[in-house]
Order: sequence, then structure tokens, then C-alpha cells
Amino acid sequence: MKKNILFILFLYLSSAVFSQVNKNGLPFVTKYTDKDYGEVGQLWAITRDNRGIMYFGCNYGLKTYDGRSWKTYNNPYSTIIRSLNTDKKGLVYYGAENDFGVFLAGKSGELEFHSLFRDKFKADSVNFGSVWKTVIAENRVYYMSFEKLFYVDLPLKFSGDSLTNEIKIIPPSTMFHNSFEVDDVFYIREWEKGLCTVENGKLKLVPGGEKFAFLRIYVMFPYDKNRILIGTREEGFFLFDKTKNKNTVTPFNIENNQEIIKSAIYTGTKLLNGKFAVGTLADGIFVIDKNGKIINHYNEKFGLPSQYILAMYYNSGNPDAKLWYFSQDNGIFNLDISGNITKWDKSFGIDGIVNDIIRYKSKLYFTVNNSLLYLNTKSKYPEFHNIYSENENVWKFLEFKIPGSNKTKLLMASVSGIFEIKDTLVSKIADINNVRVLTQSEHYPERLYIGSDDGLAYMNYTAGSWSELTKKENFPNSVCDILETDKYLATGVFNKGIYIFKNFDDENPVYINESRGLNIFGSEYFLKKIKDKTIAVTGSGLYFINDSLRALPFDYFGKQYCDTTTGIYLLEEFNDKYWMSVYSNDITNPNHRLIRFKEKPKLVKDSIFANILPRKITFCLYPDNNIVWIGNEGGLFTFDRTKQKNYKVPFHTVITRILTSGDSVLFSGNFMSNEGGFFIPSLQQSEDKIPVLPFKSNNLVFEWAAPYFEKEKETLYSYRLIGESDEWSKWSKKTDIRYTNLYEGEYTFEVKARNIYNVESTVAKYKFVILSPWYRTIWAYLLFFILGILFILLIIKLYTKKLKRENEKLEQTVKERTAEIRMQNEEITAQRDEIQAQKEEVEKAKDKIEKQQKSIMDSIHYASRIQEAVLPPDEYLDEILGNHFVLFRPRDIVSGDFYWATQRDGKTVIVAADCTGHGVPGAFMSMLGMSFLNEIVNKEGILQANVILNRLRENVKKSLRQTGKENEAKDGMDIALCIIDKDEMKLQFAGAYNPLLLLRNGEITRIKADRMPIGIYLREKESFTNNIIDLEKGDLLYIFSDGYVDQFGGEDDSKIRSANFKKILLENHKKPLDEQKAALVKFLEDWMNHTDKTGRKYKQVDDILVVGIEI
Repeated sequence: MKKNILFILFLYLSSAVFSQVNKNGLPFVTKYTDKDYGEVGQLWAITRDNRGIMYFGCNYGLKTYDGRSWKTYNNPYSTIIRSLNTDKKGLVYYGAENDFGVFLAGKSGELEFHSLFRDKFKADSVNFGSVWKTVIAENRVYYMSFEKLFYVDLPLKFSGDSLTNEIKIIPPSTMFHNSFEVDDVFYIREWEKGLCTVENGKLKLVPGGEKFAFLRIYVMFPYDKNRILIGTREEGFFLFDKTKNKNTVTPFNIENNQEIIKSAIYTGTKLLNGKFAVGTLADGIFVIDKNGKIINHYNEKFGLPSQYILAMYYNSGNPDAKLWYFSQDNGIFNLDISGNITKWDKSFGIDGIVNDIIRYKSKLYFTVNNSLLYLNTKSKYPEFHNIYSENENVWKFLEFKIPGSNKTKLLMASVSGIFEIKDTLVSKIADINNVRVLTQSEHYPERLYIGSDDGLAYMNYTAGSWSELTKKENFPNSVCDILETDKYLATGVFNKGIYIFKNFDDENPVYINESRGLNIFGSEYFLKKIKDKTIAVTGSGLYFINDSLRALPFDYFGKQYCDTTTGIYLLEEFNDKYWMSVYSNDITNPNHRLIRFKEKPKLVKDSIFANILPRKITFCLYPDNNIVWIGNEGGLFTFDRTKQKNYKVPFHTVITRILTSGDSVLFSGNFMSNEGGFFIPSLQQSEDKIPVLPFKSNNLVFEWAAPYFEKEKETLYSYRLIGESDEWSKWSKKTDIRYTNLYEGEYTFEVKARNIYNVESTVAKYKFVILSPWYRTIWAYLLFFILGILFILLIIKLYTKKLKRENEKLEQTVKERTAEIRMQNEEITAQRDEIQAQKEEVEKAKDKIEKQQKSIMDSIHYASRIQEAVLPPDEYLDEILGNHFVLFRPRDIVSGDFYWATQRDGKTVIVAADCTGHGVPGAFMSMLGMSFLNEIVNKEGILQANVILNRLRENVKKSLRQTGKENEAKDGMDIALCIIDKDEMKLQFAGAYNPLLLLRNGEITRIKADRMPIGIYLREKESFTNNIIDLEKGDLLYIFSDGYVDQFGGEDDSKIRSANFKKILLENHKKPLDEQKAALVKFLEDWMNHTDKTGRKYKQVDDILVVGIEI
């Protein structure tokens, strides 16, 4: 008795000691609504099978969730599912309205309700209402309604589809209320009687159980080896000692016990580490420990959308160890109650991006957007209070150490200046524009360096006061960070890079940008001292500043963090680890997250712990004993280093459905074996379940999921079909695959998952066999062989008969032909003599033609030399044109293209012409053209470009007697004519079809020619156009015929065209003109060095002429 009093006193005193609720924030919560799972009416029960799939009982049957999709199953005997439970082998049992049973797998693996009640009783023989609890204990399954208690010994055994086990019934004296399993013992509460167990098929009141005759029990937890914690609606909690016969029930005092009683306890579950979760109907969920302290409270104020908790489920053996619950009309939830990262949201009074965190004199301070907050740890719940109301951004803290003493000051940088914080009072000590960083000098401890939008400055703290501000002159840069070393003072400057001063008074800082190896990308450049090196933390990765003050990639943590494609926002060193905030424009980049590195015994990267965080930039980190505060773009979080979360707990991937051709269902996700009548759930397919499919079913669709419920949408999968390929697919979020036209043979489909912590699941497998089509079976091949032999014999017989007939016919033909041959032989002899005579005549004619051809070719070659002689000599062109080139390539020996140049009265005339035709006809026309140009320019002295072309047209028409009559020759020429006056820097241009290209300052201008030739033309104008153009030094002029741009070739059998011609000129215009000519020639030869559709190389199709001149 004395010990009991001391124990109760201890509990009372321990509960009187204040403990703050939710002191580490809230766990992550995932919500599922009716948009996900459909209509449910009301949810009642939760469990999980051995595959990891979640089961939810509701008003409209059973809902399951596999991490990818929700499914609904309807009970043919009862709509409402009130209770669920899972045994050690993985069978799931259900309680319904006037029904109870077990879920079994159908022939195709579909989940089916199997009513145990209807196996033993007629549907209307017993009316017992809803089965509110399904409890598994003592190697039995108990089904409890208010009117009846049913129980069946396990394992269940079936004969065919019917249960052979006996179902026993225990009726109440009054009415049952609730039942539980604790340490594999079944407990049930009966109204007006109390807490009982079942012994020998009867109810037995436990010692002290009468205490609960009128107290409604809603939760029972194993407290320790001998005691059970019992929660009642009316009086709260009690400890029940199951080893005693007297004084077995004692009160268990809990902080705010009356608050929990008023909240109406309804459900609960045991958690890890001696903690219990209690769900209420009026105030959400309480988490208590063995000392009766409320550790956490989740309600509408703190994370829950509703106070009304109807069911909870937690199993520490599950890989994701989530607390599942649902509340009335608000959906299904899971809480990451075992996680080591928690969050702080608006319910605590914090909203926005956290810029900096510091603990100063036992208070935690936070700069959040335009608020300065401190965390109140003395209230029941932690609360953030704002002590700064200037409505302007606040940035960084600095704990300034007062020189010559052990005292410090807490300073804060803000948009309007520098502030000092004393407890909850904030006072301004300097008015400066947008102060971003504060740094205390190590060499001059009284000096406070200040980085702001006004540049670099400092103030000194001496004799208890601050000096006037000393600004860095001629340094109008926005400073975002400052680092002082033994050698220099370094500053990070917004959008520019890094400036390094020998000291504050240095007027010639070294600017580190691209020229010194620093890629300028992003706005902020932070500086850290790591490994005795100055490290630049930038939007292009990490750099270190060497002794030559050059920025080099800092690859200590890996080359991916200094390759300019990955941004680093912060780099911190504490708790024997390096912490790095990495970001990328692509949030799917695996490095886009918070990462830490453990250095001993070797450098090891660890990003798994933070995978639960939003994939956003982390702005600040602050170690606070065993807690690391994380200021992330997605909110404020705490990382509890004392919680060792096991990320490598195995989990399963399940194949949820397989469809064959025509979308018929082959498999629906559940493997179950029947061993001697005992149904045993399995994760693997048994040999007797391997389907043999006809060849027509060789198109299959596989669907799968991984019931791992932590950011399940981020789970990745890989699969393969052994028999088709042994290679695993790339990891992706894909959850189905279609295979078509599979060959006959044995196949095994395999799929595995990888969760957000990079842990791989077990491999789900499904074997199947596809039979050969009938025409590829042994019997088909044997039939084909026999038919082939018969067909060959028939062919031989028919062919022999045909040969015999043809032989007889051939003999007769031979006789007739022999006579004909004699006659033909005589004729051939006569013809031979005649042919020999004709041959001699042909050879004489051939000799004569060859002599004539040689004479003609000699004439053409002579004409070529004449044409070359008439063309302006290179020396003359060099003299009058200066820097120029001429690309002249006749298609034949002589050319229809020609160029002509002369100089008169200080003006240079240059012509590029294309006469009708090529070869000899074109050459005659070119000679005519050059002759007329000599007469017009040199003799008559005409120096107007359009007049020259007008006169040339008249002479051509007159010489060729062109009057415009029908069927009259339309010979003539296309021409481009330039007159260059270098003294006046003027250019005259007139053209007949052929334009002028002027290339100036890297741009080409096309001076159009008139659309009429030199010759007869029905729509000709009276005069050609004279284009006057001002010239500039360095201008490039190009005149040409159409032979270059019309040359066929290339990979696609096309012309060079004007676009390519201009492109060549533009790409080479800065080169000397002889190199430009070489580039044109090379492109032409490469263009022609292809084969046409007949496989032949392209030949030159026309005469080619290009003239280039540099002014």
C-alpha cells in the first residue's frame, strides 16, 4: 500500500513539472480526400496486409490503397465495413453489418469477401448487428458486436470453399461495449459487469475488472511487462496490474487529465519508445509518454483539419512507420510520427522565408521576411512572437564580442540599418541603406565590417559606444558577404563577383570575375573559410581563391558541385559534418536539395535524411544542441539528430494487375496458396499458379505499385521481362507497361521500386508461359512434312509426263530445223561477203570523220586562245581594280560567260556577262559583246552605266537582226556592269537580270538588276536603270553569272542557290580576296563531289563566273 501511494505521488509530482507540447514542431502529414478514393460515407477501420497495402472499412464497402491507386470492393452481404484486422500470416479479417469473415484471393488473384458467418449459419438465423471490433489474439479471431461475441480458432481451414472450423458464440449478460488485444490476450468490456477475458468458452471477470462496469474503455496499451494502460471516457487513465489479485487498478495521472477527459477518448495505438497516441472526438490526437506527459497534441490548431478522430493505425514494423487516422468528413491522413524532421507552420505564428537563426542568452531568434521573431518556450505550446514592426526586410544576425570583456551584443542587419536586440527590445544603432551582412574583424576586434547596398564600411566599438561610420570610397557596390583572412579582406558583391583588398584602405582591389576564373552567374557570392582556403559559394558552384588570387573549381566534395551547372547557396561546417544547400533550375536534378558530408574516416555524402524536405533552396542552418534548424524556401524545419531513422527497412513492390489481349484480366494482385485447406497469403507466385496462355493472348499489360507511403508519388520503378530482355529498364515513375506480339516461350516479369531514400524494394515476379501457335507445333511440322513429300511426288510425276511429250515434239522439230539450217548457212555465207565489203567502206568513212573532228577541235582550241587573249589580262586587272579576284570556269573549252574591264577618265568599268548558250555559240556571242563594249566605252567615251547597256542592246539587236518576229532567235546576254569612281567614292551599277552584291560591315545588300536581257524582249523598257551608290573604304562588290548558284549537287540533288552563295561570302568576308575565291572553289567542288540518283558524280552544268572587288 505504501509503495502504491509513493508511486501515485511520483506520478503527480512528475506531471506537475511543466513540459511544452509540440516543442519540436509538427510531423509531416499526407492527406487523401474523396477526390482520391471516391465516396465513403463514413470511415470506420484501418489495417494493412503483409504486402503493405492499406485497407479502409467504410459505409460503402472496402477501400484499398497501394501507393498508386485506390480500389473499392463491395461486400455482397453487407455494405458497411465496421472493423478490420490482420493476422501474423497476412490474412485480413473484416466485421460488417450482420456479417463477418476474411478476405481471400479469387482464381485470378482478385480480392474477395468470404463470409465465415454464412459458412456456418443461415443469413436470417442470427441477428447481431454491426461487428464493431475484429480482434486477433490467443490464436483466434474474435468478432464483437454489442449483442454477440463470435470467435474462431486459427488457422482457418476450408473444404472446398467452406470453412471447417467451428465458430463459437458467447452472448453478453447485458451488452458488450469494446474489446482489445494486449500481449496476445483478448479483453472485452461488458456493460454493468466490467473488463473480462475468455476462458473455456466463457467470460471471466479479471481481478479489479468491475472497476469498469460503468466506465467506458476505449484504449488499452501494454505499459510494461506486468501492467496495462487503460483509457476511459469518464475518468481518464488507469494502470491495470495483471499479476495481482487485489488493488490491480490504480489511477494514472496525465498532464491536463481533465482536458483529455473532456476531449472524449475514442481510439488509440501504441507508438515506439514508450509513447502512446490517443484519438479523441473533440480535440484531435494526444501523444503521451509513460510518465503521463503530453509530448504532442495534434488538433485543428496544430495540423489537423478536424478534431474528430474515428480510427487510428500504427505498426512500428511497417517500413514507413506512419500513424494513419481519419476524421469525420475530412479524409484519410498519415502522420510521419517516427520521422526525425518536423515542420513549423502558421499554427505556431510563423509564415515566410527564414533568413537567419540564432540562439542568444537562451532565446531563439529568427529573421523571417519583414519580421524579427523569437520562440516562446515557456507557454504550453511553442509560439513565435514578432518584436520588430518596421515592415521591412531583416537579414542576418551577428553576436558581437565586446573587446576586453566576456560580454556580447546581438546585432541584426536590416533594410534600414543595423539594430541591437536586448531580449525583446530592438533599437537602431546605425542608419544605413539595406545592410545585408555584418562581420567582426579578427585583427581589429573593436571593428564591425558592414556590407550593404552602399558598399563596404565599418564602425568601431570603443568605450561603450559606436563610432561614426567609415565608408569605403569609390566602391559603389552592393556587398552581400565579407571575409577577413591573414592576407586580405574579401567581399562578395551582388551580380558582379568578388573583390579582394589588401586591407580596408587599399584603393586597388583585385576583381575576380571570368578573367580570373570565376563564372559570373547568379546574384549572390558568399565567402567561407574551409580547409584553410577561401571558398566562394556561388550560383555556378564552389571555387577556391588561390595565392595568385585566381578562382579555381573546389572539387573536394565532388566535381558536380563546381561544374558551373549547379548552384550552391550555402556551405556550413558543424557537428563534424559539412552541410550544403544545392539548387538547380531543374528541380528533378538529384542534387537539388540539402546535402551533408561526413568526413571521417572518409568523405561520405548523405542527402537521404533531407529527402522529405521540399525540393527548394535552404537559406540558413543553425545547430542547436541536438536539433538543427533549417530555414528552407518551403518553410521552417527541425532535424532531430537523436532520432535514428532506419531508412533501409525493406518494403515490397506488388504487381497489382495483368491484362491480356482484349483487356481480359489475367491477374488481380493477390497471391494465395491453399495448403491442405489452409489459405496462406504469399508475396510470391506458387508453381501451380503459373498460367499457360494460348498464342492469341501474347499481348500483355502489367501494372504495379509500391505501398511505401512517404512521398509515394516520387517513388521510382524499374522492370524487365526475362525471356525477352535481361536488362532492367531505367528508373522512372511509370507504373505500367504493355508488351505486344510476344513469341512463344517461358517468361518472368520482374519489377522493383526505389523510394525517396534510394532504398530498393523486394522484386515482384510473375511467371507465365505462351504456347506456340498451332502452325508452329510438332504435329503441324509433321503434317507440313508429309504434305511436302506428297506434293514433290506429284510434281515429279507430272513433270516426267511432260518431258516425254516434249521429247517427241523435239525430235520432229530437230528434223525440220536441220533442213532450215542448211539453207540458212548458204545465205549467211553470201551475207558475210557483203558485210566485209561494207566494213571496208565504214572504216574509210571513220578515218575521214576523225580527221574532220580533229580539225574542228583544233579550231575550237584556237578560238579558246583567242577568247583568253581578248579577256582582260590579270596584270591589267590588278592595275585598274586593285584587290580583286576572278573565278572563271567555262563548262566547255570556250565559254559563253565573259568579263571585261577598262579604265577611262579616272573611272573603272568592270563587266560580268552571261551570253545565251555555252560552248562555241556562247563564245561567239561573248566576242560580240566584248567588241561592242570596246566601241561604246573606249571609242565613244560613254561612262553612264545604263546608257552603255542601252547602246549594247541596240548593237546586239541590230547585229542579230532581231525584230521580234515569231520563231526568231532570242539570243542575247545577261550582264552586270559597274563603273567605279574611286576619287568621288561613287559607284554606278546597271544590270540585265544579273544583280550586284554589296557587302559592308558584315551585311550583304543586293542591288537589283532590270528584269530584261541584252537582246530582243517583248516587255523591254526604254532604258536600263542607273543605280548610284556611295562607296566606303572596305566595301566588297560581287558581280557574277548564274552558273555558280545553279550548279546541281549536294546530298539532296539540289542547286547551290543564292542563300548558300551569300552564306559563303559572309563567312569569309574578313579574309583576303584570294582566300575568298578559294572558299568558293572548295564549296563548289565539295558540292559536286556527290553522286546523283544514277550513282554518277555531278558535272558542271553551265559556265561559272564570279568577280569580287574590294574598295
